[in-house]
Amino acid sequence: MELYFAPYACSMAVRIVADAAGVELTYREVDLYARRFADGEGDYPTANPRGQVPLLLLDDRDTLVEVSAIVQYLAAKKPEGDLMGASDRERYKVLEGLSFAATEVHKRLLFVLGAQGSPTEARTYARQSAPAVFAHVARAVDGRPFYAGESFTVADAYFAWAFIVARTFRLDLTPVEPYAERLAALPSVARALEIETPLAHASWRRQRGLIGEAPWLR
Repeated sequence: MELYFAPYACSMAVRIVADAAGVELTYREVDLYARRFADGEGDYPTANPRGQVPLLLLDDRDTLVEVSAIVQYLAAKKPEGDLMGASDRERYKVLEGLSFAATEVHKRLLFVLGAQGSPTEARTYARQSAPAVFAHVARAVDGRPFYAGESFTVADAYFAWAFIVARTFRLDLTPVEPYAERLAALPSVARALEIETPLAHASWRRQRGLIGEAPWLR
């Protein structure tokens, strides 16, 4: 299977889950602003009309998109694990976490701050909303090691990526700092960060004429 990704985009959550699940993927980098593959071989919208990442190209050439769907698909590749929770109750907590990460943290905050066309007022509102959003995450975790319980799940992978990007946008993570630090210390998260940080800087340099100010400085 092949993952179309962009460094520091939400596709990092898929990389984290693949690592944790022991699922081997090949990776093909996308320059999202230039709308092309980083290797120069083809326009990205031709392969994915949505023009977004992640996209998982399956062995039969079918595709999956959307973080929440892809991470659950990969988690199912490790049936003896508990990446979707250790019980029925935890599984529903995992689904809750995926939904909150996608809608409240990703789209409400991080997408607005990272998008080129976001008005100043929208970015201001996102920054002002961030403390309350992260406080909701902290209350949901409620002192547990991970979102759904005692074990790392795909919901934690999504939050791990979100916290990494939130730091690049200089958002205050005080309400979730202990949780964020636990996630950052996980080997799968640390490896993803080590791989994608230099790729993110190189990607910005390639696309600087289209992006302007570095996304992490907006």
